[in-house]
Amino acid sequence: MLALVLFTGCHPTQPFYFSSDGDLSHYVDKATEIEYPDIHTEPLPDAAQSHAPLTVAHPDFKKSGT
Repeated sequence: MLALVLFTGCHPTQPFYFSSDGDLSHYVDKATEIEYPDIHTEPLPDAAQSHAPLTVAHPDFKKSGT
């Protein structure tokens, strides 16, 4: 009885699912499917109308509204 208690946790077990048939081909198909982005969209106005960031080489401070 002691050996049975000690050795029950010594081997890894796979999870058991009631509704699983073991076929994972659907997930493999979805994981390897190539998706192409829609690059023909308008950029956001906040990004399109923004100024270049300040840098050490070009510290051009502009007042807002100009």
